[in-house]
Amino acid sequence: MVLTRRDAERLGFRVQTLNFVVPYRTAGGLVMGAPVTLGRIVIGPISVENVPASVGGAGLDRSLLGLSFLERLKSYRFSGDTLTLSQ
Repeated sequence: MVLTRRDAERLGFRVQTLNFVVPYRTAGGLVMGAPVTLGRIVIGPISVENVPASVGGAGLDRSLLGLSFLERLKSYRFSGDTLTLSQ
């Protein structure tokens, strides 16, 4: 899971106090992220608690659902542009 700074602020994180110490290699180069824990992620009827995440550095324009969430599900499947989740 990677959150934009804006989404992190909307969730109550004080972005200016986070430690951007985790390096991530992206197509655009090296970006530093700040580790956080999301208390609960709810998508429809699916709820997952205490999900490790990161607040992305500059340049990230949308938050990304990641394996720290997906691996906690019973299953997930991609078909074209559709993601199907099962808990």
